[in-house]
Amino acid sequence: MKYKCVIFDFDGTLANTENVIFRVYNEIAKKYGYKEITHDYIDELKHQPIHNIIKDLGVPYLKVFSLIKKGQKLMKEYHKSMDPYEEDLKETLKILKSKLSYMGIISSNSKKNINTFLKNEKIDTMDFIISSPLFSKEIKINKLKKKLKLKDEDILYVGDEVRDIVSAKKANIDIASVTYGYNTKEYLSSENPTYFIDDLKELFNIIEK
Repeated sequence: MKYKCVIFDFDGTLANTENVIFRVYNEIAKKYGYKEITHDYIDELKHQPIHNIIKDLGVPYLKVFSLIKKGQKLMKEYHKSMDPYEEDLKETLKILKSKLSYMGIISSNSKKNINTFLKNEKIDTMDFIISSPLFSKEIKINKLKKKLKLKDEDILYVGDEVRDIVSAKKANIDIASVTYGYNTKEYLSSENPTYFIDDLKELFNIIEK
Protein backbone atom coordinates (compact mmCIF):
# COMPACT_ATOMS: atom_id res chain seq x y z
CA MET A 1 0.00 0.00 0.00
CA LYS A 2 1.20 3.48 -0.78
CA TYR A 3 -0.68 6.48 0.57
CA LYS A 4 -1.11 9.48 -1.68
CA CYS A 5 -2.18 11.94 1.01
CA VAL A 6 -1.19 12.44 4.65
CA ILE A 7 -3.33 14.64 6.87
CA PHE A 8 -1.86 15.85 10.15
CA ASP A 9 -3.49 16.98 13.32
CA PHE A 10 -1.70 20.03 14.76
CA ASP A 11 -1.73 20.31 18.57
CA GLY A 12 0.01 17.33 20.13
CA THR A 13 1.13 15.98 16.75
CA LEU A 14 3.22 18.61 14.96
CA ALA A 15 3.33 21.30 17.65
CA ASN A 16 3.93 20.94 21.37
CA THR A 17 1.28 23.36 22.61
CA GLU A 18 0.75 21.83 26.05
CA ASN A 19 2.21 24.74 28.04
CA VAL A 20 0.40 27.28 25.87
CA ILE A 21 -2.96 25.56 26.31
CA PHE A 22 -2.28 25.26 30.05
CA ARG A 23 -1.75 29.02 30.36
CA VAL A 24 -4.60 29.97 28.04
CA TYR A 25 -7.11 27.65 29.71
CA ASN A 26 -6.26 28.92 33.19
CA GLU A 27 -6.67 32.53 32.04
CA ILE A 28 -10.14 31.69 30.75
CA ALA A 29 -11.01 29.56 33.80
CA LYS A 30 -10.05 32.35 36.18
CA LYS A 31 -12.11 34.87 34.25
CA TYR A 32 -15.26 32.73 34.02
CA GLY A 33 -15.03 30.84 37.31
CA TYR A 34 -14.17 27.37 36.02
CA LYS A 35 -11.82 24.89 37.65
CA GLU A 36 -8.17 25.80 37.08
CA ILE A 37 -5.66 23.06 36.30
CA THR A 38 -2.12 22.08 37.32
CA HIS A 39 0.56 20.36 35.25
CA ASP A 40 -0.05 17.16 37.24
CA TYR A 41 -3.72 17.36 36.35
CA ILE A 42 -2.82 17.59 32.65
CA ASP A 43 -1.09 14.20 32.95
CA GLU A 44 -4.28 12.75 34.43
CA LEU A 45 -6.32 14.13 31.54
CA LYS A 46 -4.29 12.14 29.02
CA HIS A 47 -6.10 8.99 30.14
CA GLN A 48 -9.63 10.38 29.84
CA PRO A 49 -12.27 11.00 27.15
CA ILE A 50 -12.65 14.68 26.36
CA HIS A 51 -16.32 14.63 27.40
CA ASN A 52 -15.26 13.54 30.90
CA ILE A 53 -12.66 16.30 31.02
CA ILE A 54 -15.21 18.97 30.11
CA LYS A 55 -17.56 17.69 32.81
CA ASP A 56 -14.82 17.51 35.46
CA LEU A 57 -13.71 21.08 34.74
CA GLY A 58 -17.24 22.30 35.25
CA VAL A 59 -17.52 23.84 31.79
CA PRO A 60 -21.12 23.87 30.47
CA TYR A 61 -21.14 21.86 27.25
CA LEU A 62 -22.96 24.62 25.37
CA LYS A 63 -20.13 27.01 26.27
CA VAL A 64 -17.32 24.76 25.00
CA PHE A 65 -17.18 25.99 21.42
CA SER A 66 -17.28 29.70 22.30
CA LEU A 67 -14.52 29.14 24.87
CA ILE A 68 -12.42 27.35 22.25
CA LYS A 69 -12.70 30.43 20.02
CA LYS A 70 -11.61 32.65 22.91
CA GLY A 71 -8.72 30.30 23.60
CA GLN A 72 -7.59 30.34 19.98
CA LYS A 73 -7.44 34.13 20.04
CA LEU A 74 -5.39 34.09 23.24
CA MET A 75 -3.01 31.51 21.76
CA LYS A 76 -1.82 34.10 19.25
CA GLU A 77 -0.12 35.93 22.12
CA TYR A 78 1.93 32.83 22.94
CA HIS A 79 2.88 31.75 19.43
CA LYS A 80 6.60 31.89 20.24
CA SER A 81 6.01 29.21 22.90
CA MET A 82 4.65 26.72 20.36
CA ASP A 83 7.57 24.42 19.61
CA PRO A 84 7.76 21.54 17.12
CA TYR A 85 7.98 18.07 18.64
CA GLU A 86 10.95 17.37 16.38
CA GLU A 87 13.87 19.75 15.98
CA ASP A 88 14.17 18.80 12.31
CA LEU A 89 10.42 18.91 11.63
CA LYS A 90 10.87 21.07 8.52
CA GLU A 91 13.20 18.52 6.91
CA THR A 92 11.04 15.56 7.96
CA LEU A 93 7.97 17.12 6.34
CA LYS A 94 9.95 18.00 3.22
CA ILE A 95 10.98 14.36 2.76
CA LEU A 96 7.43 13.16 3.39
CA LYS A 97 5.99 15.58 0.86
CA SER A 98 8.39 14.28 -1.80
CA LYS A 99 6.75 10.86 -1.42
CA LEU A 100 3.15 12.12 -1.56
CA SER A 101 0.69 13.83 -3.87
CA TYR A 102 -0.85 15.87 -1.06
CA MET A 103 -0.01 16.76 2.52
CA GLY A 104 -1.84 19.07 4.89
CA ILE A 105 -3.47 19.74 8.24
CA ILE A 106 -6.98 19.31 9.61
CA SER A 107 -7.14 20.62 13.17
CA SER A 108 -9.52 22.10 15.70
CA ASN A 109 -7.05 24.95 16.16
CA SER A 110 -7.45 28.07 14.01
CA LYS A 111 -5.84 28.51 10.60
CA LYS A 112 -4.19 31.71 11.86
CA ASN A 113 -2.44 29.94 14.73
CA ILE A 114 -1.34 27.08 12.50
CA ASN A 115 -0.06 29.43 9.79
CA THR A 116 1.85 31.44 12.39
CA PHE A 117 3.58 28.28 13.62
CA LEU A 118 4.42 27.14 10.08
CA LYS A 119 5.80 30.58 9.23
CA ASN A 120 7.94 30.64 12.39
CA GLU A 121 9.33 27.20 11.53
CA LYS A 122 9.75 28.11 7.83
CA ILE A 123 7.58 25.16 6.77
CA ASP A 124 6.02 25.60 3.33
CA THR A 125 5.14 22.03 2.36
CA MET A 126 1.45 22.00 3.29
CA ASP A 127 -1.08 21.85 0.45
CA PHE A 128 -4.04 22.66 2.69
CA ILE A 129 -4.84 23.84 6.20
CA ILE A 130 -8.39 23.23 7.37
CA SER A 131 -9.91 24.25 10.69
CA SER A 132 -12.44 21.77 12.04
CA PRO A 133 -14.83 21.62 15.00
CA LEU A 134 -13.52 19.83 18.09
CA PHE A 135 -15.45 16.74 17.06
CA SER A 136 -16.53 15.34 13.68
CA LYS A 137 -13.28 15.85 11.77
CA GLU A 138 -14.58 13.15 9.44
CA ILE A 139 -16.85 15.75 7.81
CA LYS A 140 -13.83 17.83 6.75
CA ILE A 141 -11.91 14.70 5.75
CA ASN A 142 -14.73 13.49 3.51
CA LYS A 143 -15.07 16.90 1.85
CA LEU A 144 -11.34 16.95 1.17
CA LYS A 145 -11.46 13.39 -0.15
CA LYS A 146 -14.12 14.41 -2.65
CA LYS A 147 -12.33 17.63 -3.64
CA LEU A 148 -9.02 15.87 -4.31
CA LYS A 149 -10.73 12.83 -5.89
CA LEU A 150 -9.02 10.43 -3.51
CA LYS A 151 -10.10 6.96 -2.40
CA ASP A 152 -10.31 5.93 1.25
CA GLU A 153 -7.16 3.84 0.96
CA ASP A 154 -5.19 6.80 -0.44
CA ILE A 155 -5.33 8.76 2.83
CA LEU A 156 -3.53 8.45 6.16
CA TYR A 157 -4.43 10.65 9.11
CA VAL A 158 -1.80 11.33 11.79
CA GLY A 159 -3.08 12.40 15.20
CA ASP A 160 -2.55 12.13 18.93
CA GLU A 161 -6.01 11.68 20.44
CA VAL A 162 -8.73 9.05 20.63
CA ARG A 163 -11.14 11.45 18.94
CA ASP A 164 -8.77 11.47 15.93
CA ILE A 165 -9.01 7.69 15.70
CA VAL A 166 -12.80 7.83 15.93
CA SER A 167 -13.01 10.44 13.16
CA ALA A 168 -10.60 8.53 10.91
CA LYS A 169 -12.64 5.36 11.27
CA LYS A 170 -15.85 7.22 10.48
CA ALA A 171 -14.15 8.55 7.33
CA ASN A 172 -12.97 4.99 6.48
CA ILE A 173 -9.30 5.97 6.39
CA ASP A 174 -6.23 4.66 8.20
CA ILE A 175 -4.66 6.48 11.12
CA ALA A 176 -1.20 6.62 12.65
CA SER A 177 -1.44 7.59 16.32
CA VAL A 178 1.57 9.36 17.81
CA THR A 179 2.51 8.27 21.32
CA TYR A 180 3.80 11.63 22.60
CA GLY A 181 0.69 13.82 22.43
CA TYR A 182 -2.40 14.57 24.50
CA ASN A 183 -3.52 10.95 25.00
CA THR A 184 -1.44 8.07 26.36
CA LYS A 185 -0.63 5.03 24.25
CA GLU A 186 -2.67 2.91 26.65
CA TYR A 187 -5.75 5.05 26.12
CA LEU A 188 -5.19 5.24 22.35
CA SER A 189 -5.01 1.44 22.26
CA SER A 190 -8.64 1.25 23.34
CA GLU A 191 -9.65 2.41 19.84
CA ASN A 192 -7.14 0.28 17.89
CA PRO A 193 -5.43 2.73 15.51
CA THR A 194 -3.94 1.36 12.30
CA TYR A 195 -0.41 2.24 13.43
CA PHE A 196 1.45 3.60 16.44
CA ILE A 197 4.45 5.84 15.87
CA ASP A 198 6.93 7.31 18.34
CA ASP A 199 8.53 9.59 15.75
CA LEU A 200 7.20 11.18 12.56
CA LYS A 201 10.10 9.70 10.58
CA GLU A 202 8.43 6.31 10.97
CA LEU A 203 5.92 7.57 8.41
CA PHE A 204 8.56 7.24 5.68
CA ASN A 205 8.18 3.46 5.66
CA ILE A 206 4.46 3.40 6.46
CA ILE A 207 3.39 5.45 3.44
CA GLU A 208 5.26 3.15 1.07
CA LYS A 209 4.11 -0.23 2.43
